[in-house]
Amino acid sequence: NTKTNVSRPARRTKIERKLNGTEYPEWWNQEGLIEGTEPGSTSNSDHTYAKPKLETLDITTSAANDVIQRFNQTGRQFRVIKVESVENQMLFDQYSNIRSIIQKRVGKDNLNERDLFHGTKDENVMSTVQQEGFRKEFNQTA
Repeated sequence: NTKTNVSRPARRTKIERKLNGTEYPEWWNQEGLIEGTEPGSTSNSDHTYAKPKLETLDITTSAANDVIQRFNQTGRQFRVIKVESVENQMLFDQYSNIRSIIQKRVGKDNLNERDLFHGTKDENVMSTVQQEGFRKEFNQTA
């Protein structure tokens, strides 16, 4: 990071499938992804493309263990009882496109990404996260 002069190792997420130029995480249900959906299209699949899914990862899998390990590196050690993946193809495509633009501007080795973890006892919060993604204005440390 050029502002804080702190370097962090790049986050690596295992990629399973590339679709429409976007690489999706390996643990996503690859069969549920929609091909040929571009922003502004009016296909019948648009309602599915933007519809989020909350999937529970088997806590014994390498994907879940990777998340737990990265989470525990952020500070206090918590007992993780459940790992859920918010799968929203539209939001992920937006993230991927913006990441690509930034990467072209600053270079692949200069990306400064951070993991953002979320825990809550209130299921209503998760429905907002599923629909809109994480909103940094609600994060006191962002």
